[in-house]
Amino acid sequence: MSEYDFKLESDWRLPYSCAHVWAALREPTQWPLWWHEVEQATQIAEGDSDGIGNQYSLCWTSPTLYRVRFVSTVTAVETERRIVAAIDGDLCGRGEWQLQPDGAATRVRYVWQVRVTQRWMRLTLPLLRGLFVWNHNRVMALGEAGLHAYLAGQNRHE
Repeated sequence: MSEYDFKLESDWRLPYSCAHVWAALREPTQWPLWWHEVEQATQIAEGDSDGIGNQYSLCWTSPTLYRVRFVSTVTAVETERRIVAAIDGDLCGRGEWQLQPDGAATRVRYVWQVRVTQRWMRLTLPLLRGLFVWNHNRVMALGEAGLHAYLAGQNRHE
């Protein structure tokens, strides 16, 4: 068995420049403005000028109404290209945002490699794996739609 319970990948294509998408993704404290499943996002430590070492306390809700809480610590940054974070809490592992220009649009890939640590999730994982995957995919689809609407609103005011 691998070190992770889940390796999930999500692909988005947004009709905005990498700079616009990057500006939204690099500020997790602002995610609740456009990603309604993010109930709480608080910066708890500040890293260097690139954001490496930034720590965020995050609480997510889901369509299936369970919550996950974790601390995300930024471990790598390539401006307008990539953000990697270590995750610790109800989920442990890593998440990575990857951005790539696609004409006037941006392709976004999110790779999520985590273990579940909540006892109830560990016990039900063999039975509910499909539900957990569906839930993650739904939350990510809602995030893509929310970010699209948010950036569309910003572009109207430029």
